[in-house]
Amino acid sequence: MQQKTCHSAAPCYTESALAFTQADLDAIRAAIAKGERMVMFSDRSVTYRSMMELLEAEQRISAALSTRPKQTLVVQSGKGF
Repeated sequence: MQQKTCHSAAPCYTESALAFTQADLDAIRAAIAKGERMVMFSDRSVTYRSMMELLEAEQRISAALSTRPKQTLVVQSGKGF
């Protein structure tokens, strides 16, 4: 498992290189709730320098997920003639 220590504002990886998922946000929030600075993702762990960095990561991921375009499904029906 890959481990990385953050040296800048969260998250540690570039946003353009990696899309955020709800699982990322859930992992960040679980770490915050436990008071931990290490976050375990599916294939890596990240250790943040401070709780403030972790909270910044949570805000950034939450904002990124909420700005994703929503998919709309349009259904039309008629009488068939």
